[in-house]
Amino acid sequence: MGNLDKQRKVFEDFSQSITKQYGKKIVFSHEKNKVDDKFYLVNDVSVDKIISILSSYEYSIDDMERKNALITYIRDREEEVALWDIVLHKSFLGEEGKSQVRTFAKSCYQSDHVKTADGGGRILRPWEEAFGLTEKQYEKAEKERVKSGVTQTARFFRKNRDKPLLVLKSLDLKQSSKGVNSDRDSVKLSHVPAFAISFPESANTKTVSYTVNKVFINDYFGDENEIDEELEE
Repeated sequence: MGNLDKQRKVFEDFSQSITKQYGKKIVFSHEKNKVDDKFYLVNDVSVDKIISILSSYEYSIDDMERKNALITYIRDREEEVALWDIVLHKSFLGEEGKSQVRTFAKSCYQSDHVKTADGGGRILRPWEEAFGLTEKQYEKAEKERVKSGVTQTARFFRKNRDKPLLVLKSLDLKQSSKGVNSDRDSVKLSHVPAFAISFPESANTKTVSYTVNKVFINDYFGDENEIDEELEE
């Protein structure tokens, strides 16, 4: 729990700092057509602040290469992603806000890893990638989604986004037990800090590579038949 406390403190200090500098707004959930009561929105945050929080976040030793690849990707596009939208959980500002309950499974990649067992392993739900979009951007994305015939996807939100989105989430993690007692799942870890990023389409064709093995791919992304964008909350 010590590491979780440190991680929460990183998110809390960052949230206090950026809201003091940039202010904060309510977050509107377009799909649910209401104000989201768990988050705040901070607009036009400079990319150096993003690199700072991503560098401060404590990664597993096995994720260090992914961390470096992510920061390299951003640095290679600093002019293109100079300003960001940030959505942060209210608890990081000391306010009441329900954490999202997610189910986890033990990772087969390393003993100190867990992976989300719902939502295809994604931190962000598809509709959460619409946070920060203008009404016009959202309506255009929805028209494109309907035309595509896909029931639920975030790809059109990313396509119509003009700034990258960083979401700081708080998760309550429970471990699923298959069988008759599965409805009695209890939360094992509370208020676990996690982040996710939604990037807009990029004109920069330069790629960033890192090496993983087959176990890592299966563990983090599931098998090829798993379609996480069709899952509901």
